[in-house]
Amino acid sequence: MRGRSKAFTLVELLIAVVISTLVVLALSSVYRAVQDVRKRFLDYEQSRKFYELVYLIQKQLMSCRDLKLENGTLSYYTTFGISAPYVMVMLRSEDHRIYYSESNPYDRAVVYIRREWRSPYELKLSLRTDGKALSLSYGANKLDLYINYNAVPTSNIFLKPF
Repeated sequence: MRGRSKAFTLVELLIAVVISTLVVLALSSVYRAVQDVRKRFLDYEQSRKFYELVYLIQKQLMSCRDLKLENGTLSYYTTFGISAPYVMVMLRSEDHRIYYSESNPYDRAVVYIRREWRSPYELKLSLRTDGKALSLSYGANKLDLYINYNAVPTSNIFLKPF
């Protein structure tokens, strides 16, 4: 009688192939699930940042002056700046990005803060015909942000250059 061969049998090879196929299928489904959760989290995070920006703009528009919308760029003066109590704000949107900057109202070259947000939506800005609201269109939705002109304090503390 001959000795046993040192090779794998066909049954052993088939079992190994089936087990490795099951492992690969399980790993690919876990990978897809993780990617789906990651995508939902990133979408949520972008939406949260977008709504924080909308809240900030609404707060600033409640006390603004000299609001202008020219060539897709919104500019106004407000007392609710992130970086200083009285600032000039410039806001523009292009290619699912929102650019926000605050600068010294007396010298636009002095920029206090620049921020950029990725928006999940294409954002369009327009002033209502009565001039009392800024319309923000994103996706299929539209927000009207109401404007309170000339509510900026006129005390010397805000009118002197910094």
